Amino acid sequence: MIEADILGRARQSAPFCVPWPVAGNPGAILEFATSDEWLAFLSGLDLNTDVPRIVSTKYSRAQRLYALSWLDFDLIKAGELVAITTLEITLKDRYGGLIPKERPMLGDLLRHLVIEDGHGDTNLSFTQRYGGKGI
Repeated sequence: MIEADILGRARQSAPFCVPWPVAGNPGAILEFATSDEWLAFLSGLDLNTDVPRIVSTKYSRAQRLYALSWLDFDLIKAGELVAITTLEITLKDRYGGLIPKERPMLGDLLRHLVIEDGHGDTNLSFTQRYGGKGI
């Protein structure tokens, strides 16, 4: 990810506040007093080591952008874009040939994952952790 001392040199005058879902509250605001707390939180979101390297490499890029948002909060949007793009590419690789559309969109892929592939909302780690629905 990012080395902690790089972010640690940038002092915040106020807590670093980030909109992030928590169990029972998809619109929560999390606060981090130090860059070490922020990096530890992001490390807790690492992918399983069984995930293919091409996917984990792209996801790591998103995590680095999230980490750098400590320095410039606007980078969090770039991180979100990379994370969503990584999800879409992964789902296209897995399900793209099974969807009767020439260019399936992210919504089509998520519907296939949840409905057709039988994962259902209760089997998705995101919905298990935060609640809500996959689609």
